[in-house]
Amino acid sequence: MTHPTHGFLASQGAAVYDRAGTKIGTVEDIHLNRQTNEPVWAAVKTGWFGIKLNFVPLAEATQAGSDLRVPYEPGPSQGRGDHRRR
Repeated sequence: MTHPTHGFLASQGAAVYDRAGTKIGTVEDIHLNRQTNEPVWAAVKTGWFGIKLNFVPLAEATQAGSDLRVPYEPGPSQGRGDHRRR
């Protein structure tokens, strides 16, 4: 599925939810592929105070209104910061 660049750029500050619908953080920034200018990663603030910054791939992400949904779950050893496809 292709995602228009402008859609993900509008997601800065949006809530990010995992596949179970649990909020995992807030989009801090969107990182683009330098050659194609397409969005590739979201830098997501996570943790109790939003002080951790984790990169979540956007390849299979979708937008639901102003929210971003990703098909990942937090990794077992990293708590909510390490997002892995399951």
